[in-house]
Amino acid sequence: VKSCNFLSSQKLIFDNNWVSYKTMYIPIIHFLKNVPHKDFSQIPPNQMKLFKFWFWGSLLNTRYGGGMVGSTNDIIVEDCKMLENIAKDGHFSKEYLKQFKFDYKVDDFLELTSNGAIFTGIMSILNYRNGGFKNPGNHNELDFKNQINIHHIFPSKYLENNFAEESYENEYSDSILNKMIIEKIPNIKFNDKKPSTYLGELIQNKELNNSLLSHNIPNPDKLIDGYYDTNFKEFVNNRAALLITLIDTEIGYIKLELLDEIEKKSST
Repeated sequence: VKSCNFLSSQKLIFDNNWVSYKTMYIPIIHFLKNVPHKDFSQIPPNQMKLFKFWFWGSLLNTRYGGGMVGSTNDIIVEDCKMLENIAKDGHFSKEYLKQFKFDYKVDDFLELTSNGAIFTGIMSILNYRNGGFKNPGNHNELDFKNQINIHHIFPSKYLENNFAEESYENEYSDSILNKMIIEKIPNIKFNDKKPSTYLGELIQNKELNNSLLSHNIPNPDKLIDGYYDTNFKEFVNNRAALLITLIDTEIGYIKLELLDEIEKKSST
């Protein structure tokens, strides 16, 4: 229970029901058992940084999905040892760090949908970085205890009705680059309207731009005023650039920083 509460309270995941691999709790429990007083409040900042790296890195690399670097059981054993070491003020090894890859390109995102651990990992980092996803209707933080939907920013029906069946727009309609997480009722109301139409109905939200920015929407003014309505490819390319920067900033730099520290120690 403490492990579950910790993940959600620190916004490492927006809701524990979204943890893709329940077996990830096993290393977390081993980590907690080795923290002073067995209490997450005793984790110093550096350990928290390493814990975030492990948690998000495992999701982005589908580490517990099998087939990455061995069986899931082998991964669990290795990660239990690594997190126990971190809790005792240790460090990840060079070999361990190199198992984690974060070199995403636009095409990688285009092929990603809303299924699986990578989507959950990216959305969790987004939610964390931006202080919580905001409801575009009123700028309130999303309540993940309510029913939540994955919304197509450019609704599928809108793309089907306005672009050729074999078009770029319809080919990548289901990409993560065309997805955001919102509550169920707004999603139903947006239906098959083009972005500028359904966003135009939300003008009572004076913070609409900032609400969209919380979801890493590029140039929200262009989405609201209709520029992007017929420029889907430009939109997804711009959003991919934001996501690549997000991953590099929030997690990729940690790997590089730790590898650099290891190299400096080995050269002295």
